[in-house]
Amino acid sequence: MKIHYHSDHLGSASFVTNAEGGVMQHLQYLPYGELFVSQRNSKEFDSRYKFTAKELDNETSYTYFGARYYDSELSVWLSVDPMSDKRRWISPYSYCQNNPIGRIDLTGALDDWYKTEDGTVVYDESIKSQSDLNTKGISGTYLSANKYDRSVVDAIGLDIMNSTGKCSELGWSKFISYVDNPDLGKDYFINAAMQNYNDNASGFMGYLSRNISGVTEATRLSQMTHDWADASGWTHGKNKMEHLIGMFLIADKFGESKARFIGYANEIRGLLINDRQSGQMWDAITGSNNTAFEWRDIMYNNEGISRWRSHRGIIDPVDAARQINTVNGVHMAPWNNFGTK
Repeated sequence: MKIHYHSDHLGSASFVTNAEGGVMQHLQYLPYGELFVSQRNSKEFDSRYKFTAKELDNETSYTYFGARYYDSELSVWLSVDPMSDKRRWISPYSYCQNNPIGRIDLTGALDDWYKTEDGTVVYDESIKSQSDLNTKGISGTYLSANKYDRSVVDAIGLDIMNSTGKCSELGWSKFISYVDNPDLGKDYFINAAMQNYNDNASGFMGYLSRNISGVTEATRLSQMTHDWADASGWTHGKNKMEHLIGMFLIADKFGESKARFIGYANEIRGLLINDRQSGQMWDAITGSNNTAFEWRDIMYNNEGISRWRSHRGIIDPVDAARQINTVNGVHMAPWNNFGTK
């Protein structure tokens, strides 16, 4: 039987549907993963994968994460973190450092990350410290056992931006390599931004943040990528990379329409608020430099969407229409098809 999982921001299954789109199960959770609602339309089906998409043992009500089991009713792990010596100040039994709303745990154990000599950030479960790197003869710098630690997040960002400084496409290739890295996992960059940055949106964007999903994530992503660009030495090329990354990631998580809306809303805010208050609206509209609204940023946003489509294998609807409306190898506008003989 083919089923589809529809998850929340933590990856927990909220709805399970069949191939026809019919709802088979509806799930809701308390903050630490205890089941709050489990509605099924059949006694025969009960999803094995629930909280953060991990498998729940229905006999024991324990969830298996790979390194150990978790009791969502008690909100604790059932055994000590196998790498607890790396963080002695944190209880080895606490789940996600007591922040279950904003954090997830992929394996039940800390992961170890280091930076190679050329700046690439690598995961290696055999590396637990700088001394391990030295013993193995690896030229690099040990970062952290937590992939969301700022040292890891910033090292990845600097690797992308420093590569962008050498060649824009090299920077993009670096970014994609991290997006596709299974050790980082799905939505890594958005999760990293949400965990390491505070939403500073106010006024118009603050209103959108409170009322429209994806705006808060976009705001924090912007903070994070802007810090990367500044830390590596800001250039127009790195500014472009900020926009490409932001649009790619928001489209990937929230869809193309939401990404376009957020991108345009931010530029309009700059025009109607920042530029209007500074008396630079006309300069902004005519494309002068040093204004909050910039036409090139809109072009960068559009390019980010196009790159997202290309990477995910999504056909551009405009290109599709052009292919459909081609007759004998001659392009015809859609409105010219009517009455074609």
